[in-house]
Amino acid sequence: MLCYRPLFGAADRLDEEFTVMRLYISKMKTEAKSLQSRVRQLEEERVQHVQLMRKSDDEAKDLRVRVNELEVKIATLMDKVDDSDSRKRILEETVDNLNAEVAKLRANEQLLSGTGVTNSQILAGQSAIQEKLDEEFKRQSEQYAQQVKQLRDDLDERQKKLDNLQECVSHLTFQREKLQKEVERSRIECEVKTVRLEQLEKAAEKREQARQDLRGLEETVGKELQTLHNLRRMFVEDLTNRIKKVNPF
Repeated sequence: MLCYRPLFGAADRLDEEFTVMRLYISKMKTEAKSLQSRVRQLEEERVQHVQLMRKSDDEAKDLRVRVNELEVKIATLMDKVDDSDSRKRILEETVDNLNAEVAKLRANEQLLSGTGVTNSQILAGQSAIQEKLDEEFKRQSEQYAQQVKQLRDDLDERQKKLDNLQECVSHLTFQREKLQKEVERSRIECEVKTVRLEQLEKAAEKREQARQDLRGLEETVGKELQTLHNLRRMFVEDLTNRIKKVNPF
């Protein structure tokens, strides 16, 4: 009977190897499920990053449009400011010319007075002319002063608007640059995740192929093990019968 013990030991080792193989196959199945779950998660993250990148692109385009519109408004205001400066200079030149004309007339008046002319008509005409000139100068001076004040107020108001617009443009430019950086970061992250996803998909395919190969091996080993069990049972039965024949008691 001792000569048959190695056969029983071989059968036990096959049982152990078959059990280990089952555990390995179960582990492979668990890893395959975990890998598939990770692939789905990465795919969802990639889709989210693509959506975020598109949204950031749209926001960046809107900001560029707003910045361009504000730059046009600033250019228009600068043109108006230049026009107001030109009008102001013209008014100042007109006032200077009038002042020069008045000074000239007063000099003529002093010259006539110094010659001793006493003609009452000349003096009366000179006084009337001087009075009209003074009235006209006063009227135009008040008018020009009002226009200059209005121009200055207009310039101050436009300067405030210009400062506000420039501040708004600076803020929008900062936001646009920030969005561009976020878009670039999202694009790079999306590319990295896409590469990682492709790698995981390839690994999942390999694991799936290995799992199928192991399943086929499991079926083959199962059949062989069943055959071995049948042979062992027949061997035990045959051995038992022989022992009974040799030793009937």
